[in-house]
Amino acid sequence: MKILGIVGSTRKSETSGVHTLVQTVLDHKGAASCFSCGYGETCQVGIPVMLHGPGVKITEDMIPNVAKQPQTMQAAAEAGKLLGKRLREGHDRGRVTQNMQQRLMAMFAHSA
Repeated sequence: MKILGIVGSTRKSETSGVHTLVQTVLDHKGAASCFSCGYGETCQVGIPVMLHGPGVKITEDMIPNVAKQPQTMQAAAEAGKLLGKRLREGHDRGRVTQNMQQRLMAMFAHSA
């Protein structure tokens, strides 16, 4: 399992909500909460059972740790820098949001 968190905030104080969210994920090993919620070994729709099968016993070595994935960490850092650059150069988030909304509505038009 890989988790990608991108922080594109130009704030120097690292106070954005996204930064806090990504830091929280990294502080908790980047793993799904299923590994620590207390039901991970018995929940039939949880990540541990899906990855390791019924009767799984969660051990420290099976919990994904994004900090031990240097390629993922490097890719996330590069993506964050690119996003930050785009935002500093006047990237129009509203226009992008409207574009994505139109694409999604077109994709789901047939299901209505």
